[in-house]
Amino acid sequence: MKTASFLTQSSPLSPDTFIYTILPIQASLASISSDDTLRILDQTSLQLVSSSYSQEPQAGVTCLTRHGDRRLLTAGRDGLVRYWDQPSLHNILELHEPNKHPILDLRSPKTPLLQYAESHSDDVSQLRFHHEKASVLLSGSTDGLVNVYETLVTDEDEAVIRVFNHGSSIAHAGFLQDDQIFALSNDEVFSVYTNQDPESSSTASPKPQDFGDLRSLLECDYIVDVVPSRCFNEASVGASSPT
Repeated sequence: MKTASFLTQSSPLSPDTFIYTILPIQASLASISSDDTLRILDQTSLQLVSSSYSQEPQAGVTCLTRHGDRRLLTAGRDGLVRYWDQPSLHNILELHEPNKHPILDLRSPKTPLLQYAESHSDDVSQLRFHHEKASVLLSGSTDGLVNVYETLVTDEDEAVIRVFNHGSSIAHAGFLQDDQIFALSNDEVFSVYTNQDPESSSTASPKPQDFGDLRSLLECDYIVDVVPSRCFNEASVGASSPT
């Protein structure tokens, strides 16, 4: 069996700075951290290529995702959504959306396509489109709910297909397969729910598969992320422990 070997590392960040998200983009890695900075690193050397800190810092940045081959989106507690070109980190677009949950077309972002404002009673912490059904959207919130929407429907009450009450603040949620959804709370409780077809004649909702607190199951301190497999009915769980 081949074992992993240590190759290189990036320059250390300041004390008490945590990295929230790392994702690959072209020949680079993009990351956001608790010092409110978006960084671009060379994927091979892990040397810093560019940083948003000295250009346009974003207060409370918490979300990072990739759009296309060379564009990035960030969002933060300041209500700003920023659209970046990399590796230069030129800010292409900035939107201010406090306390709203709009769906935007980046070709014409000033006018939201849709806005579902009443489906959650607290902060939305997770958004995921279905991997096969492009119009189906999932949201998770600190109110403990996971909602599934049909975004072709503009009326919010009619757009909500399913609601799952996880019982505590959602850290991660997403689609496992066409008929299954996972939810992980901030207290590390993990469950899998059946995403029942809304046209189904059955009135009873199947019971979720509850795994409980994953920290005891996996012997770790906390769960970093859950990555669904597209080939099988399974997911990879990233965990952190002191050893």
